[in-house]
Amino acid sequence: FNVRFKSRNPRLRNRQLLINGMMYHNRLLVHPKCKGIIRDFKGTRQKLDFTKDEGADKSFSHFSDGCDYVCDFEHELVINLNKMGVSSQYK
Repeated sequence: FNVRFKSRNPRLRNRQLLINGMMYHNRLLVHPKCKGIIRDFKGTRQKLDFTKDEGADKSFSHFSDGCDYVCDFEHELVINLNKMGVSSQYK
């Protein structure tokens, strides 16, 4: 078998933008039987600066982190900075 990996993990904010964008455009669907990921997506909290809330329940974020990394590996977020503002898309 082949092992595929990236040399470093994506930034947290880019992972958040990617997952939110994929869900918004119905490119990431979660089966209703996937109770762990549903609980994680609903329960994970962040601070105003977009970092994870370390004071929150520590049992959250494991499932969503795994989902983030898989989605980033398969559909990397590309952020374009231009004179008209910022646009983003995923591959």
